[in-house]
Amino acid sequence: MDDIRKALGSEEEQKALREALDLSEDTHSQYPKRFVELKTKFVVQRLGLVLRNDNLKMNVFEMKVEDMEFGFSSRPSADSIRLVQGCT
Repeated sequence: MDDIRKALGSEEEQKALREALDLSEDTHSQYPKRFVELKTKFVVQRLGLVLRNDNLKMNVFEMKVEDMEFGFSSRPSADSIRLVQGCT
């Protein structure tokens, strides 16, 4: 067992090696911290939304969107999802 510990080095050396390789200390992730597993892109050419109050017979809220792009990216080692507007 001592031979294995000597071969692996001290905790500081292991930490420095993980940082140099950009690896997370989490055991559930085998990817570098900046690794993006999933990227999605959505393009909306035209979208309209109207909220109407039928009792008053009038629109309460109206929204129109044209030519919008957005996407999501997922990084498993950071347990995060990022929203990107105007992605290319």
